[in-house]
Amino acid sequence: LRADLGWSHSRARPVREVIAALLPNTLLLAGTGLSLGLLFGVLLGAWQGWYAESPWSRYSDRLMLALTSVPEFILGLVLAMVFAFEFRLLPVSGMHSEGVTGLVDLITHLILPAGTLCLGIMALLARHQRSAMRSVRDAEFIRAARASGITERRIVWRHALRNALAPVLTVLGSLLGALASGTLLIERIFDWPGMGRAMLEAVGQRDYPLVSGAVLVTSLVVVAGTLVSDVLVAWANPRLRRSL
Repeated sequence: LRADLGWSHSRARPVREVIAALLPNTLLLAGTGLSLGLLFGVLLGAWQGWYAESPWSRYSDRLMLALTSVPEFILGLVLAMVFAFEFRLLPVSGMHSEGVTGLVDLITHLILPAGTLCLGIMALLARHQRSAMRSVRDAEFIRAARASGITERRIVWRHALRNALAPVLTVLGSLLGALASGTLLIERIFDWPGMGRAMLEAVGQRDYPLVSGAVLVTSLVVVAGTLVSDVLVAWANPRLRRSL
């Protein structure tokens, strides 16, 4: 209750100070990957579901299935090999270049690790959004909206998409636990100075207080994120709000 998580002998500092210094970096990485994955996954899945008979929709769905099947650490290594080692477009490690602390430099270092998380989340959510959008597309209230003269764009954005969001937001709550473990691996691959990398190093050095503190804080973040997901589900589903 006093946030006294013990002493980290590997870093010669209290555990809470170590976590306070590293947690914002992890939240930046995970939050960026999750936000972009949610945005692109929902938009792509909604388009795939609404135009399910289109050849491009089927091809993109197969691509998302392939991305879902690839482990995040493999995807991260492939992206690093292509964009960092082969074309030398992006930095492969760290949070800043040596002697540089600007926002542009931070963004360039963030692209590869956050992009790895984004691709995995986008692929998973797009498949769920596609299925939900297809089931909503032929619903009675959509036909009634068309019969009343509402434009197709408004039907998609105002009626169909909002009703199809609830299953995706439910999946998002269960995705947070996997995101926590995925962030740990991504931080290790790209040498991102976050709590996940510190946890792995603490395991190797048998720094048990730091490991316990990191696990506790990660669990609290996942619980808070799941609560936010439940609130978003209630917002997207008017019937659920009325029952509450």
